[in-house]
Amino acid sequence: MPLRPILLEMKSTIVLPAPFSPPMVPARHGRVYELCVDSYLPGGPADCMRDWGEHIDRRQKLSPLVFCGISEFGELNEVVHLWAYRDLAHREEVREQLQREGWWPPAGGRDRLLRQHSQLLEPAACSPLA
Repeated sequence: MPLRPILLEMKSTIVLPAPFSPPMVPARHGRVYELCVDSYLPGGPADCMRDWGEHIDRRQKLSPLVFCGISEFGELNEVVHLWAYRDLAHREEVREQLQREGWWPPAGGRDRLLRQHSQLLEPAACSPLA
């Protein structure tokens, strides 16, 4: 089915993977995904990636990172990250644990953080993440 008749608007951003990002390959990681886009003032994404790289292995023990990168074209100074969870209860457990322990997210870039946007997603049957 052609998209043109139903497409009202489109936003495109080219994102380069962070050094610690897993490769984007078809896989089933969970039933719920959280897509996060964090917008920074200039310099913020680099500081964020530096600190995340030091803690990412520990964080991934709680839920898998599917992808993480920094915008290169389109909306600039954005960090895009996609996390997988078994279900909504698992997401809530992880968030509560991280808030209680206080080590994630790391401090790098927080002083330049402008806004955060998150979406909870369930993959469609045709998705390579289903």
